[in-house]
Amino acid sequence: MLLKKMNNMIHIHRYYGMKYLSRNIYYLFWKQNDIIYLKNSRKYSKIINENDNIKNTSHIPVMVNEVLHYLEPSPGKIFVDMTFGAGGHSMKILESSPNIKIFALDRDPIAHQYALKLSEKYPEQIIPLLGRFSELPQLLCKYKVNVNSIDGFI
Repeated sequence: MLLKKMNNMIHIHRYYGMKYLSRNIYYLFWKQNDIIYLKNSRKYSKIINENDNIKNTSHIPVMVNEVLHYLEPSPGKIFVDMTFGAGGHSMKILESSPNIKIFALDRDPIAHQYALKLSEKYPEQIIPLLGRFSELPQLLCKYKVNVNSIDGFI
C-alpha cells in the first residue's frame, strides 16, 4: 500500500523485474529501520539490565559437544567467539576447563551487554568486544593479543 502511494511521488527504477527505490528514499527507509531497531534494543537492554540472572535465557546452543571436541579447551587457552549472541558456547567452554580466556565478539549491542554481564561473573576470562568480523584485528590490538596466540575460533 505504501509502495503504491510512493509510486506516484518518486521515481522507481526497474532492473530485471525488481523494483529499486531511489537512493534518497532508500536512505529514509534505512534510517527509519535503524530508529525502530534502536528503540527495540533499548527495550531489550532494559530487560537485560533488570535481570541479573545470567542463566535466564531462552538460547540453547547447538553443537556444544562438537565445539568442545574440536576446540579441546584446556587451562591457559585463548578463544574468540565470533558470534557471541547469548553466550551459550562460551559458557560451556568456561565450564569445561578453568583459566580460559574468551574474546566475545558481536555487533549487536544487546549481545554486548550480555557479554559485559557475563564478564562480571567470569572476570578476566570473558572480554566483550562490540564490532564486526572485519574489525576484529583492531579490537584485538587494544588487548595486545600476539600473532598466533589464539587457540581457536567459534
